Amino acid sequence: MLTKGLAGATAATEDPGGATGTGAQGTCPGWFLAAPRLHALMDWIDRDPLLSHRPTFRDRISMTDSTAAALALGLYLFGLITAFGVRTWLHRRRSGSSGFRGLTGAPGSAEWWGGILFAAALVLGTAGPLLALTGITPPWPLPAGTHWAGLVVTVAGLLGVLAAQAGMGASWRIGVDATERTALVTTGAFALVRNPVFTAMLAALAGMVLLVPTPVSAAAPVVLLAAVELQVRCVEEPYLLRTHGDTYARYAARVGRFLPGIGRLRGCCEISIRRPAATTCCGRRLRISHIWWLPLDGAQLRNSLLKSPN
Repeated sequence: MLTKGLAGATAATEDPGGATGTGAQGTCPGWFLAAPRLHALMDWIDRDPLLSHRPTFRDRISMTDSTAAALALGLYLFGLITAFGVRTWLHRRRSGSSGFRGLTGAPGSAEWWGGILFAAALVLGTAGPLLALTGITPPWPLPAGTHWAGLVVTVAGLLGVLAAQAGMGASWRIGVDATERTALVTTGAFALVRNPVFTAMLAALAGMVLLVPTPVSAAAPVVLLAAVELQVRCVEEPYLLRTHGDTYARYAARVGRFLPGIGRLRGCCEISIRRPAATTCCGRRLRISHIWWLPLDGAQLRNSLLKSPN
């Protein structure tokens, strides 16, 4: 049907008088006589449903919600398997230890909540694209191209996680063992931020919000940010200050916590002091005795810390 229509429309545009129109129409140019028929052919093509669809720029760059959700779910599961499963297997092969130290702190403590919120963020990251894919939580409408931007950010974040984990070498751990001493890593990505693994994880989840813009997906990076703030401030930084003393204090004073230049420890150091502990900071033997985070300089240093008799 379509072939016959095209053939008929094309035949109707042929000039019976030749290129110069010397037939019944005299000496009029052939293209002049064919013009109305060409317009008729174009109108017929525009009306034909098989030929009239011409993708716009928006059509070309758009990604369907279901495709975006499937990509997000696949990438996220790949990230979980590689960042936790494969990385644990490799670490065990190289060091004989899985590197997993688990939750720390008593139930209800800041350390405990950090671990609980971290696990919750991982669950939300899986649930977001899964619920969108099944149609339970339809995504919010966003401008064309947003899905592609989210895909780029998500992939970059996942690669950043793997690169930062590899950069930790034998010091890689999930959780903290206060009795264990690991080497302080300050090179590579750690020369830019002190916690590049967490930064990359937050970036990956932010990219997933653009891929799958639902309330569940949006909650994942918010919960993860709360988790890593508790984990870093209440567990990791106190441990590193106790273990590495001045070396970590100087490093933390020049390198940001999650973003370059942001979250540097002011003065000589900044300590979470949930439990009393002896710490060497800026050449002083200090006894931690306060329950809040404080920049330790000047009067705050004198008021917040008690010198150890040693």
